[in-house]
Amino acid sequence: MATLLLQTAGSFIGGGIGGPIGAILGRAAGRLAGAAIDNGLFGTTEKREGPRLDAVRFMQADEGGGIPRIYGTARVAGQVIWATRFEEQIETERQGGKGGPPSVEVTTYSYFGNFAVGLCEGPIAGIRRIWADGEELDQTRYDIRVYRGRETQDGDPLIEAKQGSGNAPAYRGLAYLVFQRLPLERWGNRIPQISCEVMRPVGDLENRIEAITIIPGATEHGFDPEPVREEIGEGEDRILNRNVTFGESDWTASIDEMDRLLPKLSRAALVVAWFGDDLRAGHCEIRPGVEIRERKEDEAWRVGETDRAEARLVSRIDGAPAYGGTPSDKGVVRAIEDLRDRGLAVTYYPFLLMDVPPDNDLPDPYGGSRQAAFPWRGRMTLDRAEIVSGSADRTATARADIERFVGTASRHDFVWENDRLRYHGPEEWSYRRMIFHQAHLAERGGASAFVIGSEMRGLTRIRDHQGRFPFVEALIAIAAEIKAMMPGAIVTYAADWSEYACYRPADGTGEVHFNLDPLWASDAIDVVGIDNYLPLSDWRSDGEPGEETPSQYDRDALAGDLDSGEWFDWSYATPSDRRAGIRTPITDGAAGKPFVYRDKDIAGWWSQSHRNRIGGVETGLPTSWVPMSKPIWFTELGCPAIDRGGNQPNVFVDPKSSESFTPYHSSGFRDDLAQRRFLEASLLGWKEKIGPLGAALNPISPLYGGPMVDPGAIHVWTWDARPYPAFPQRTDLWTDGTNWRLGHWLNGRLANAPADALIKAILEDHGITGYDVSGVEAVLDGYIVDGPRTAREEIETILSLIGGVAVCSDGILKFASLSRRSGEHGIKALVDGEGPIVELRRSEAGERPDEIAIRYLDPDRAYQPGTSSAARDGILIPRTGVSTFPAVLNSELAERYAARLMGENGPAREEMRFALAPSEAAIEAGDVLTFDDREGRWLAVRIESGDERRIEARRLVPSEAVGSGVGRSAEGVVVPAKPVVASRPFHALVDLPVLPGRATGGAAVALHARPWMPFVVFAGSGEGRLTHRTVVDIPATLGRLTENFRPGVFGVIDHTASMTVRLARGTLSNVTRDGLLAGENAAALIAEDGRVEVFQFQDAEEIAPGTFHLAVFLRGQAGTEADASVPFFEGTRFVLLNDALRRLDLDESEIGRSLKIRFAPVGRPLDDPAVIETTAVMGLRAVEPYAPVHLRAGFEANGDCRLGWIRRTRIGGDSWEAEEVPLGEERELYRLTISVTGSPSPSLTLDVADPDFQLSADLQTETFGELPARLTASVAQVSPVWGPGKATSRTFQRPQA
Repeated sequence: MATLLLQTAGSFIGGGIGGPIGAILGRAAGRLAGAAIDNGLFGTTEKREGPRLDAVRFMQADEGGGIPRIYGTARVAGQVIWATRFEEQIETERQGGKGGPPSVEVTTYSYFGNFAVGLCEGPIAGIRRIWADGEELDQTRYDIRVYRGRETQDGDPLIEAKQGSGNAPAYRGLAYLVFQRLPLERWGNRIPQISCEVMRPVGDLENRIEAITIIPGATEHGFDPEPVREEIGEGEDRILNRNVTFGESDWTASIDEMDRLLPKLSRAALVVAWFGDDLRAGHCEIRPGVEIRERKEDEAWRVGETDRAEARLVSRIDGAPAYGGTPSDKGVVRAIEDLRDRGLAVTYYPFLLMDVPPDNDLPDPYGGSRQAAFPWRGRMTLDRAEIVSGSADRTATARADIERFVGTASRHDFVWENDRLRYHGPEEWSYRRMIFHQAHLAERGGASAFVIGSEMRGLTRIRDHQGRFPFVEALIAIAAEIKAMMPGAIVTYAADWSEYACYRPADGTGEVHFNLDPLWASDAIDVVGIDNYLPLSDWRSDGEPGEETPSQYDRDALAGDLDSGEWFDWSYATPSDRRAGIRTPITDGAAGKPFVYRDKDIAGWWSQSHRNRIGGVETGLPTSWVPMSKPIWFTELGCPAIDRGGNQPNVFVDPKSSESFTPYHSSGFRDDLAQRRFLEASLLGWKEKIGPLGAALNPISPLYGGPMVDPGAIHVWTWDARPYPAFPQRTDLWTDGTNWRLGHWLNGRLANAPADALIKAILEDHGITGYDVSGVEAVLDGYIVDGPRTAREEIETILSLIGGVAVCSDGILKFASLSRRSGEHGIKALVDGEGPIVELRRSEAGERPDEIAIRYLDPDRAYQPGTSSAARDGILIPRTGVSTFPAVLNSELAERYAARLMGENGPAREEMRFALAPSEAAIEAGDVLTFDDREGRWLAVRIESGDERRIEARRLVPSEAVGSGVGRSAEGVVVPAKPVVASRPFHALVDLPVLPGRATGGAAVALHARPWMPFVVFAGSGEGRLTHRTVVDIPATLGRLTENFRPGVFGVIDHTASMTVRLARGTLSNVTRDGLLAGENAAALIAEDGRVEVFQFQDAEEIAPGTFHLAVFLRGQAGTEADASVPFFEGTRFVLLNDALRRLDLDESEIGRSLKIRFAPVGRPLDDPAVIETTAVMGLRAVEPYAPVHLRAGFEANGDCRLGWIRRTRIGGDSWEAEEVPLGEERELYRLTISVTGSPSPSLTLDVADPDFQLSADLQTETFGELPARLTASVAQVSPVWGPGKATSRTFQRPQA
């Protein structure tokens, strides 16, 4: 229910409401004269039409069209504000000729558009996705420039070039796109409908974040700015680290967006994970991990010496990896360099993930039957934890276990060889090996800070037999080596918030050990690192116990708890105390130093000296910590986006992990506002409350002159390198996508529209000042103002959705959410004025709707209109009220707003009218009233002043946000489009003879790629320029033999042979015997040595998906019988000779020479990774004569030998009526070679003109010295241009006399 409330008549009416307040109240002021403006959601109708949802869905080109305003994130189509005539490109190519059919010239026309699209008022942060005619546009393939609408933006160079110097407007204040030479064929040679996902943050958080962490630490190539290509199968690639249309890689897309949304960002922490396999330190190995053992990557995954075969294979859950793999070394270095190129300082953050699957059989150091699944690294301990009876804590065994875990690897054990980091140290997978490996990556990339470990709380408290802390000592030694490696870098350890200060054993001894003080005091440690997840609230359904906090979102309350509240003033001794709200004050009766027990008292710990306590008594000497000597970095600070996340910000929901929890008292629903307000309060407090010690939250050190907590090093947790919305929606790629909804991620939540900032922005856009929006507590994903509506109209729409009121009080327009627990006025007595003392009106059930539906724009459905509803139970045919909002809402948020509206407009709405004495002047419209004799809370909506104060009030229905705690199912979600990857083609270069009845003889190419796209083929010889030869526009049926294929018999149907072929694409089928004899099912085998056999097959049976068994062959067709006489081996290329083959038109000078051949996807640049080159000798088979057949010999009595043969033709020899086949050459000529098998005598070679030859006895004797008993004759037909073709040979035995 949106309620605009006015105070009384008088000075606030008429002229007194002029200026800004009058501007918003406008038309209602004079008419209502101080009455409450109560906009019932339905009034007397069942449907309320707000701004139309489709009003910005279609691009237009109207003169004087309006400019939309976008708040948060929304999809908008704008106006074409500039365009040129289409550019026409004419290309003519020759097809055919050169031994084939006559050449044909084909001319094609292509059209390109140059145009600009105005989107909305600027400045905007940026654009995420672009749609053209409703399909996502791959922005990397086109020349698109984005202008964000700044007042200082320059004109576009293309517009300047077309319009002339000085004639091009810069469109300052307007966000717009320029498309240069957009190919229009795909859209029917017209400009498509363009719409864009626009990001325009209006909240405060985006301008507060100065440092951030970047995850996931487990992602094999996800940190690599360079695309990494994987071959899934021949002719089918995918880009492992590119899953969106708006970046060359996932990293680039995500980090570009981070840059745009966080203008004050100056530092980023790169989180890089290795994997531990056991909670018991003495048994744990730490290794880099991979998701899968084998991948055909164009850049192989490698971490140091470790490749996929040697890495840890991460555990699997339901067949999918539980984690991503460790980032590849090369990708990590490139990520650091990319961050630095963006002007960001880099904190390198090694991270340990515990890969302990649910079905493990590892002994549990905490006494369970097995170790907990995927636990927190902070639970690492000894074989028995120090809190379990029989633990080795405080023994020499404890030190031995720690030393085994830490290892002995040194920074000197690593050396760079070119771009590979090699390890030459001891054979161990230890903590030191992980840290020093990553330190070398950090140094090579140029990181300016390095974290030597994080949250190893279970190990930093382990003591040896001398009471020393061996893991802390190990960290100090590691820090010293890191500092020697990177002397200019800041080195720290990221302690858990429950670890950084001291260790208080839970053994009843009262001992206190400042166990990390030697580390913090070390010269190698530059700053104190704390992962800060301290709670800032203790909110329950009935508020905070004993507090007047108005809501869990109240900024002042949250900021106040930075140095008060839980873990500062008090704690809960037991879970039951927490449930009951029984708080135990934190005191220190022993030494009067309560900071020792206050984890939240960071200033107390930082500013004072420390003394360990033995037996509850302080020792005489302080620790090595020098008060105020070093600044503090928050190496992590975050809050989950879940109801009451501020109650317990360190927890997260991850069903696979034993650490999966919701915060204390949480209802479990998604709550982006809880996360936003927590971060805003924290960042604002530590940034702006800097001052003297004792007077400020963040005191200044007298030793180094800076604040205790460096505001520029508060690393907010977290930003994901996987770009939104692919993550989280692509759960087929990333199984942790379902965790995003309630998690700590900022992707997809920054650039939303918190309602207070939204109302503020609307007021300021209308020039209105004098307002207070601090009481508004709601969030939208976005909001669109698409027409000339007043500020009042927009704000009424927003308040009606979120449930808020606006009150004009003391010249200030105040806004607040109805759910906020504001101060209440208890009414003790009423005035008996005119009429009844109390007039109560209760609406009948039939007057109110049984169901409320709201329509909105759904970002999970590509901003299509969505509908969410809430209804009363038990109504078979409900009366439904529908309201439309120009708001962008995720479905879960929309359902909560619908439920709130349903509760507010329930079956029995109560209104009350009564009078108070004039002395009750403190009560204003918008106040909440309570009565001793009447239940409920009542909102004062109208006040009329006079002899008595007549008040109209409406009963408030509890409207705290509700939710099921269950996110929407994948059904209905529009998954972001996968970028179309041009795959490197599977190719077959076939040097074919001229096939009977076909024009595909000579050099031909067959290609397969998935997804299929046409390929341009270029070729050239030597070092000359490659020229366009053909376009392959049909994918070929290609595959490989899966077993050897034996030599075959030429000229007969072979029933004995069989072949098995696995196809990359296509299918094979049977033909009839007549079809076989008519030339059907022709195929070719292409061996690696260049041999080609053309054959036919009759039978084809699919024996496995894509695998066929072939039988009944005609072998050695089209003159390839010689190649059929030699076996073809497994892996030989198979190609079906059909219309998918394309000829390569070769010049005569290119036939028989080595050619360079290039395949390039149509429309892609020549440097595209899918462009491949190869070399081949092509064209001879089509011009070489066939081998003669039926070679025969007859020996005569005088010793002569008469030889004869039958020639064949390569052209037009299929006619059964012809008496003789065509010659096929300019003249008939044969090369005859006669030799004696096994004789050293030279052979005899003759060129003869006829297909028979009389070899005289004299010539035999002259050549061989005798009449040989055996003669071998070889004959080949000769082309006058191309020389002899294939020869036929046969040995003949001379008859004995």
